[in-house]
Amino acid sequence: MWIDEQYILLKDIHIHAFHGVFPEERKTGTDYIVNIRCGVDVDKAIKSDDIDDTISYVYIYKVIQEEMAIPSNLIEHVAGRIMNRIIKECNKRLLSVRINIVKTNPPGCSDAGIELYKSLI
Repeated sequence: MWIDEQYILLKDIHIHAFHGVFPEERKTGTDYIVNIRCGVDVDKAIKSDDIDDTISYVYIYKVIQEEMAIPSNLIEHVAGRIMNRIIKECNKRLLSVRINIVKTNPPGCSDAGIELYKSLI
């Protein structure tokens, strides 16, 4: 028996955003890298070749851009907003969402970030 795992991936989205608890982070901003993997049943799209039978990666990218543009103290909050919005707006085909947001060059290490995962399965 075959088990299908089907994902829409957006990898290494580079965004300059203004998140953080310190005033200088909110003023100058920081570079972030966002990765997202959405589990989606794409069987119908495979057959139909119709964008309405899947979730557009352009739509997912737009959600990420819009939510990253809203300053927040914590990237946990931003990741949660992105995840919850995608779940709410794409619930008819969505099976899971995994998102990670990495702040590049934080003090003391090369990267620091958050990863969230939710699944219907």
